[in-house]
Amino acid sequence: MYIVIAVALGAVLAQEHDDIHHPVAYASRTLTPAEKTQYSHRPTLLEALAVHFACVKFKHYLYGTEFVVVVDHLPLVQIWHSPSSNNRLAQWMSNLSDLSFKLLYRRGIDHQNVDALSRNFQEQYVDLTKQQKSEEITEKTKNERICYAIRKGLPPDLRDLAPKTIQELISAQRADPFCAALIRYLEDPADLPAYPPKAQKVVTMSENYLFNVRGLLCKRVRDHRDHPRDVIYVPELHRTQIMSAYHSDPTGGHSSAAKTVGGIMLRYFWPAMRAEIQAYCDSCMGCAMRKPPTQYPREALVPLPVPFSPMTRLHIDILGDFRPPSWDGNLYILTISDDFTKFSWTFALPN
Repeated sequence: MYIVIAVALGAVLAQEHDDIHHPVAYASRTLTPAEKTQYSHRPTLLEALAVHFACVKFKHYLYGTEFVVVVDHLPLVQIWHSPSSNNRLAQWMSNLSDLSFKLLYRRGIDHQNVDALSRNFQEQYVDLTKQQKSEEITEKTKNERICYAIRKGLPPDLRDLAPKTIQELISAQRADPFCAALIRYLEDPADLPAYPPKAQKVVTMSENYLFNVRGLLCKRVRDHRDHPRDVIYVPELHRTQIMSAYHSDPTGGHSSAAKTVGGIMLRYFWPAMRAEIQAYCDSCMGCAMRKPPTQYPREALVPLPVPFSPMTRLHIDILGDFRPPSWDGNLYILTISDDFTKFSWTFALPN
């Protein structure tokens, strides 16, 4: 296991075989504003936070086995197993007391396999002249770039189904039962379905739909700032591929259903997409195996036996404090209730 710290926490779970480290899982998260404030000038605690984060994240892999945590901060190795006067460090050590591991120091120059998870790299762009851009960015490249989001992250057996060009995506939209009649009406207002309720629905829907410059059917929506934005309508054939690209793809990171919905809604639309994306994320096998439950089941209620005579069982409670106090200085009320007769007594108490 390797830890590298910068503006974020990063970890790689690796298994050594024939002196080669084979990665098993990756994890990273950015530092919260409070963590940046508290630990930016305390590198030892920052490294300890990374150790705690990695061990908790991979605990289901590590529990019951002996493992090594490799860090590039030598003071942490020296103080980890010694009595600590820092309460936060002692708390992290206590949280990891059920794991069996030892810390190993490695120089930072030899410890770069998780830099991509914990560093804020700046993307490098090539400055092309206008003539070079016009020569290299052709119309075909633009079309394929639009469809790239549909194709990325798909398993090999599904990539042949993804549209490779704009024309294939347009053909898939025309074959979709939801928007076929709508597309015909937008192209020819006289072409309406014969069934009146369906024709009325098509006319109402057409107010929010339009074709973009490439001929794709889009829906006009408004963002949180009430600015109009056109999102591409996704045919039914390609919705699973879109959800896979935004959720199961390595760049998606198996994010939550809310984040997956937010990412997809920025560029795409289809009817009942929230419920469909929620169902897709809930049925994701990778999330089910790796993510712990967010809500744990409550203990079952145990009914009390029914009393058969008065004064068999009493319920007692104290209410308060009530301020301002009463005229004689009482702040609390002692309540006693008989479970059989439901008769109650109340007594005022000063404390």
